[in-house]
Amino acid sequence: MKNPKLKTQTWVVSFFILNFAFCISLGMSTLVLCATKSLMEGSALFASSTWKPLALLGMLTCALAVPLVGAEKGDEGDERRAPVERGPDGLPKYRHPYTDGLYSTVTAMNTFPDLTVEKQKKIKLKVPGFRKDVPVYACLQSYRAPLVVILLGVDGKVDGPWGGLFPYWYDQYNYHVLTFDSTFTPQYPEISGQGVVGNFDAEADQVAAVIAAYLQTDDAKRFVTQVGVLGMSFGGSQALLLAAKAKAGKLPFELSGCLALSPPVSMRTAARTVDRFFTEDRWETTMIELAKRFGAHMPVAEGQKIPFSPTEMRAAIGFVFRDGLMKVVERNDRFYKLKVLPGEDSGENRETYAEATGFERFMEKFTFPYWQKKGAVKTSDELWDMTDLAKVLPRLPDCTEAIVTANDPFNSPEELAAAQAADVNKRLTVLPVGGHLGYIASDWMLVKALRIFGGKAKRPASEFIEDDKRTPDEARKEAVNAAREALSREVPPKDGKPAK
Repeated sequence: MKNPKLKTQTWVVSFFILNFAFCISLGMSTLVLCATKSLMEGSALFASSTWKPLALLGMLTCALAVPLVGAEKGDEGDERRAPVERGPDGLPKYRHPYTDGLYSTVTAMNTFPDLTVEKQKKIKLKVPGFRKDVPVYACLQSYRAPLVVILLGVDGKVDGPWGGLFPYWYDQYNYHVLTFDSTFTPQYPEISGQGVVGNFDAEADQVAAVIAAYLQTDDAKRFVTQVGVLGMSFGGSQALLLAAKAKAGKLPFELSGCLALSPPVSMRTAARTVDRFFTEDRWETTMIELAKRFGAHMPVAEGQKIPFSPTEMRAAIGFVFRDGLMKVVERNDRFYKLKVLPGEDSGENRETYAEATGFERFMEKFTFPYWQKKGAVKTSDELWDMTDLAKVLPRLPDCTEAIVTANDPFNSPEELAAAQAADVNKRLTVLPVGGHLGYIASDWMLVKALRIFGGKAKRPASEFIEDDKRTPDEARKEAVNAAREALSREVPPKDGKPAK
């Protein structure tokens, strides 16, 4: 079993890359994805060679008592597992170590290790209307099962820090998984040729076209029984738009489940917030100072004082977001010949101008004029309103749930209250704390993710393909046993000398 690799992207790409080991000393169950408290306190867990086995064991033992697709209840319970306190819905009770939404946001990626999905294969998919083949990443089981499509956030890439968690999680529980890079990535204009990004409704149709194209492949036709989508942040907004289209009969496939994690309550407010973090707080410090402060940070234990000021955390968030947006701005301007930035032969540094372009300005000066000329919208408000939760929630089908927190720094309390008032069909869950995606690897969230189809779907024995050598229960038992065996082995010291 390979050792997990710590996220090695430079701090310019992400300041969130921190040392995973801190969570063990804190006893945070989210880090090891529901591993037992007694396992987390073992000193051997600080060795990198134990990370993936521990994470795998925690994942596989966490939800054994939950009704799962393709998994019948077995006798593989872990006697070392601490009792899980559950709520009336059967889910683990929600808990989060921090009350500061900014801090929850900047440490969100530290709640799970860097997980490699062994089965994941890259496929070049031909999608009608797209200029080039779309690279997608699929985990396909050898039997009939539901497919979960993972939609990433702004500038989210499959090989980035957010790309592995849910594909790994769903694959371990015998789902098929499909994922691909976000529409807000630099390469997307050349691949799609569908228009400047920021027309969220049009992009939902494009995402639907990618999913539909995959469902037409021979393997998908043979093995996929139903389709669900799970989206994070901006991907959550796209997931909700897909669900609304499904209810309106405007999807080219049937949607059976939808989870949206931290979709912005108002995209315009979120845009203004991250822009303000950059323009007002970013300049209170330097990039080098931010790297020193956050790059070496060991997140604090629950209840301890947070060592950063709100200004520092806002500056870090603002910088990371703007750094990712810059290339998206430049590529869209160049490919669609918008001429908002200086020309390539002007002698000016286009990236400098692109870096000065915030999310709101991009939408107003790049996206809106393009789509206005196409006759798709008359005002920029129409673009912003496409993902507004208060407008989307009443249009969602029963199979959909949106999850946000009350202290997400990208949302305003007033707009959240308006969304709750508009949620007449009870599609919205508001957690008290967790920031933006800070709860993503909590026990509560991981078990809830397995109920994306309502916890009712079962795979009849007759649906197993004859060439499959193991049942899902056998596969799960083997994985648990392998993890236990790895944990029981003595960890070799780093210097190669025998342990005393």
